[in-house]
Amino acid sequence: MKWIARLFGLAFAIALLATSAQAQTLIGTVEGKVTDEQGAVLPGVTVTMTGPQGPQTTVTDERGEYRFVGVQPGIVYRVKVELQGFAAQERNDVKVEIGKTTAADFTLKVSALSETIEVRGATSSVDVRSSATDTAVSNTMLQSTPLYSSTSTGLLNAAPGINSNSAYGAQATYGNALLLDGVDTRDPEGGSAWTFFNQNLIEEIQIGGLGAPAEYGGFTGGIINTITRSGGNAFSGLFSERYTSDSLASKNISSEVLTANPSLGSSDVTTKLNDFTVQMGGPIKRNKAFFFASVQRYSATTDPSGPRTFSQDISPRVNTKITLQPTASDTLILGTQYDSYNVKGRVGNWPTNQATDSATVTEDAPEWVWNAQWRRVFGSSSFLEAKFTGYSGYYYLDPIDPAPVVIDNETNEYSGGGGGQYYADRSRNQGQVAFTKYADAYGKHTLKFGAEIERSHVRSQYQPYGPAGFYIYAYGGVPLYRESYGYDIQGDNHRTSAYAQDQWTAGRATLNIGLRLDHIRGISPVLDQTVYTPKTAWGPRVGFAYDLTGNDRSVVRAFWGQYYEGAASAFFTAATPGIQDFVQTPINPDGSLGTPEVLTPGAIYGISDDIKHPRTDEFNLGFEAQLARGMRFTATGIWRNTKNFVNNVIAGAEFSPVTLTNALTGQPFTGYFWENRDESNDTFFIRNTKGFQYRATDGSVIATADPKRNYKGLMLVLTNSRSNRMYYQLSYVLSKAEGNADNNGFGNWLSGVTWNSPNTAIINTFGELTNSRRHEVKAYATYRVPKLDVMLGGNYTGYSGRPYTPFGQYSGTQLNLPGSSRRQIFLLPRGSERNDFFHQIDLRAEKAFSVDMHRFGVYADIANLFNTATVLTRQARYPSTSISGETVLYKAPTSIQGARQVTFGARWMF
Repeated sequence: MKWIARLFGLAFAIALLATSAQAQTLIGTVEGKVTDEQGAVLPGVTVTMTGPQGPQTTVTDERGEYRFVGVQPGIVYRVKVELQGFAAQERNDVKVEIGKTTAADFTLKVSALSETIEVRGATSSVDVRSSATDTAVSNTMLQSTPLYSSTSTGLLNAAPGINSNSAYGAQATYGNALLLDGVDTRDPEGGSAWTFFNQNLIEEIQIGGLGAPAEYGGFTGGIINTITRSGGNAFSGLFSERYTSDSLASKNISSEVLTANPSLGSSDVTTKLNDFTVQMGGPIKRNKAFFFASVQRYSATTDPSGPRTFSQDISPRVNTKITLQPTASDTLILGTQYDSYNVKGRVGNWPTNQATDSATVTEDAPEWVWNAQWRRVFGSSSFLEAKFTGYSGYYYLDPIDPAPVVIDNETNEYSGGGGGQYYADRSRNQGQVAFTKYADAYGKHTLKFGAEIERSHVRSQYQPYGPAGFYIYAYGGVPLYRESYGYDIQGDNHRTSAYAQDQWTAGRATLNIGLRLDHIRGISPVLDQTVYTPKTAWGPRVGFAYDLTGNDRSVVRAFWGQYYEGAASAFFTAATPGIQDFVQTPINPDGSLGTPEVLTPGAIYGISDDIKHPRTDEFNLGFEAQLARGMRFTATGIWRNTKNFVNNVIAGAEFSPVTLTNALTGQPFTGYFWENRDESNDTFFIRNTKGFQYRATDGSVIATADPKRNYKGLMLVLTNSRSNRMYYQLSYVLSKAEGNADNNGFGNWLSGVTWNSPNTAIINTFGELTNSRRHEVKAYATYRVPKLDVMLGGNYTGYSGRPYTPFGQYSGTQLNLPGSSRRQIFLLPRGSERNDFFHQIDLRAEKAFSVDMHRFGVYADIANLFNTATVLTRQARYPSTSISGETVLYKAPTSIQGARQVTFGARWMF
């Protein structure tokens, strides 16, 4: 590690010697040029930018240019310029977005009078030097539309090209970077969302991942960067309540659907919601110290479609933030969140579409999140930021019914208790430092250097079959075996990352170049040794931007780069102690037990010492233009290719061909029988799966593993915002994700059985992936009715249904493979079938009353205005499965779009 320290020590020294900083991850930049009416530059102009936490002042340099760095984003600022002999000018519409540079130029007029002229419509909303394509979601949009989610992944889906938590064809749920005020809120086991939050906290969200600079890492999908509210010089407050009940819900499941799948029961509705928030913010000392605090109690009870009738989430949550500005150059931010999240009616170790109320678990999940940041601005030339962030928490799942689960392998019906006893303990600590500096050499440079250190801990105790410790394997209603399995595993992620990047502008052209390295190690605290040693990940990023007109109104962009996935313990914990034997005990006809047999020993998996960490390569080409004041159009072509898949294989397995019947087509096909199971069932091995050879008993190669995932898409976005009266964003995405490594589910990404045998690795496995949405349309709009002070807002979402693939369930006798999932073979090429096209319109109407500085509002949200009932998923086992004692045929619906629901809300703001 010494060479890393030396490298970045040298880079930091070079930056300090430069003469003249791009925005930090959590901030923005405002800059511009001041000229007279003849176009001559004006040095020495006093420029004052005023926001909620007071004014900042600078002076234009010899080129007439000024710059404010380290600016809090999500806020509209007032910028005023003054020079003796000229009329002062000011703009009140300078909006700053996360990580973006906002240009605000001024042309001063000679005047002997002391006057101030307000300038309108000249600020560009296009960053003509950035190679990134992002979507900004403001607090105003969240407050004016029925868009609501308490998780980062829920809000991530608001962006074009992202659906079902899958960003631009990447792994759903587990492949995204989820940042809350700089805190990485992902589960260090696999990367799913860990932290919940109050949406009323949000100041602004930046959703991206296309053309991301080197400072962003730990993702192969998308990035959601969320900034929360802070206190200011004016006292502010919010009292908010949201409410709904089953009397405000409709029904949308037809008799035809119920005939096909009686277990769907009633529509998916919220039977009761109470969501109450109190927030206060303001000055502790004007211009120097500020506070913000928020208290929320969220309680929601739902009746999901399917056999379950009850699910309840309760979450009391407290947030605090202190902002200190001891000098004009220093800012210190201290933030905390405490959340005691509790769930009843969560699905246990059952398929969701089969789970009854007795098959659920309770969840207890408290957590602490912390965030300490120090920012220092060195004039307008450089900027330093240091952070210490992290969280600690757990979630424990306990079944409602402790009886063993019963699985009938003939009908695939589940019955009995909930199973799913799971205790998850997590912690994450991260330290980050970044330095940014402007320099002049053959143009203008924005240099940025940074380093990050992560230390996260995972402990997972899992008894998938509940307190009984086993499940009952039945066939045709006859119990045949008790099967038991579980684990208690631990893993520590150690990551050291560093990056260097430069935004080099010469004339109208800008070159964005960067290099990021991630040194990741997986540690077993039980063994006290390193078990996961991937090669150091070098991620180059190269982008180009060209200002087409020279007036900051339009840009052409191109980008190529490599993104490496974040550290996750699931890549290596199977290679650590704690996995139990998979034991099968016969059940005799009289109910007595036979002699237990170990089917798969709980051996520590082998792991390669020559692993490459998973990555995605991206190329995109884009165009962005400001068509009119507040109106912006973006077109982006995207190509992505995921590589270096890591999973487990059975290194010593030998297979022999067997003839099976495809029940769907009636045709025979070749499957593969595990011949030497007793001799090789302890040879599970973690590696890059590409190149692994499946061998026959004579040593010949049956097939070679070649995992693939490719994405291509065209994204068109039109955004229009005119002052505070009207806003809309319209988008259309045409895309396709295909391959043989699916982009849905934990096991397809980090662990699982896909690559254990040729049956699931090569038979009909290539095709369109689960989260491939060919067509996607999204629209968000708000309009404030003049004089009436009525706000109307709405969302429309429409996209192609998910592809799915029919599969056959084959027996252990036919294939000699343990576990039913290893014996599920596709009967048609992957993605041959597709679910229905999804449509939904949500509306909000709010009436506001203003009294001095106080604003009172009452509103109504209508989700699924037209009460459409799109089939979301279908039963894919051929010819049928059994759910709650009913035979459900192939292609029958298993989940339906939520029914129309009205939610009322009220809020008082000042």
